[in-house]
Amino acid sequence: MSRSTARLLGVIALIGAICQIGYGLLAVMQPWPAILNPGAEGLWIVVNIGMIAGLVGWAGVVAPGRTVTVGAVTASAGFLLRIVAALISVVEPSAEVLALVLGSIGLTLAGIAVVAVGSFLVRSPRSGVAWVPALGFAVELGLASMYSAATELHFMLLGLLWGLVSLSIAVLVLTCSRSTADAVIVGNRATAAHREERNARA
Repeated sequence: MSRSTARLLGVIALIGAICQIGYGLLAVMQPWPAILNPGAEGLWIVVNIGMIAGLVGWAGVVAPGRTVTVGAVTASAGFLLRIVAALISVVEPSAEVLALVLGSIGLTLAGIAVVAVGSFLVRSPRSGVAWVPALGFAVELGLASMYSAATELHFMLLGLLWGLVSLSIAVLVLTCSRSTADAVIVGNRATAAHREERNARA
């Protein structure tokens, strides 16, 4: 993945994470069911776009590998499904989108779990941050399980707590995009030096 692509994904993920934390604050000021309004659903669309960007960036520069990529694609499919549900809610607030939301939760949980496992399996200088997607899986699983018992708190933490995980992913993608660029520069310099040495011997 190129530096510019990784950086763009990191910026989008960062915007999404900030919006996600904002969503949590909005849920504090407008507790459920008031948070279920077209404006908040529109904000959640931006959040999901950010989460997709974060996972794609993670698979590209933080923990590149086949397993992580499969997980990122699966989770992204779940986020896309949630975007569809949000769009329907914005256009028609009374529409029933529970099935789409439940489907999105299943896909994102499965995908993030695979990303977490894949991140631990990847051997790289960034292996120390493999716990971030694992934390994301634990947070999402906990939030999903508390929906019925503590719905108001669920929506607050959906933004405030999970938003911190999304923020961590975004920052790591941005940080690793710079590291990737530095590695490419060093590699290019080494290749050029090797070429000059070979030409000198010739």
